[in-house]
Amino acid sequence: MWTITCIGRERERLSQSFYENDMRQSLADELLVMAKDLMVFAGMIKYKLLPKVYETLARAGGEIGVH
Repeated sequence: MWTITCIGRERERLSQSFYENDMRQSLADELLVMAKDLMVFAGMIKYKLLPKVYETLARAGGEIGVH
């Protein structure tokens, strides 16, 4: 949960910065890939997590753009 939250905050910080460049966009894209990988992993262990934990994680992933 902490990881997905941190990824979301870092992507938000990158998107709100004053200057836009390819490196910043590349980092934001890499963070999105990391978040998607995390959600895939969470999906594989879904039945070992409490339902509320998985729902919260899925909601947090949706908030940062992981579909």
